[in-house]
Amino acid sequence: MGDAPDTSAPLEGAKQQRRSLRMAMADLEAALAGPASADTTAWGRSVEQATEGVRTAFARHVAVTEGPDGLFAEVTERAPRLAARVRKLCDEHVQLGGECDRLLQRLTALGDGDGVTEVRDAGVTLLAGIVRHRHGGADLVYDAYNVDIDAAD
Repeated sequence: MGDAPDTSAPLEGAKQQRRSLRMAMADLEAALAGPASADTTAWGRSVEQATEGVRTAFARHVAVTEGPDGLFAEVTERAPRLAARVRKLCDEHVQLGGECDRLLQRLTALGDGDGVTEVRDAGVTLLAGIVRHRHGGADLVYDAYNVDIDAAD
């Protein structure tokens, strides 16, 4: 039959969701990098819209991984030795969701030119945290399935 990698519905769902999160992250990075000095209000709306996109994609990520039929349940069943790493990734979900909320709060306090640096810093912190989280997730999947989840990413 061949050497096809071991895949499952939770693993395939995580791969699909992973792509949409990556695209939302790229949108946020582009919005943060846009010129804020010309029109802070328009820049803030752009960053807010992109942040909402990340929030939505991240919420789907949490649902796909933490759901009762999700990836983490399957990983824990398949490889109980990885349970502590699964718990760590779940804890990161809470932390990263909070960072997303904090970024949105900073945006509501954005004035004419005031707070742009703080918003950008919070956005970069959020993106860096998600990147690190994605790396941890990719390592977990590889250790559980011997499959590179980023191969199609």
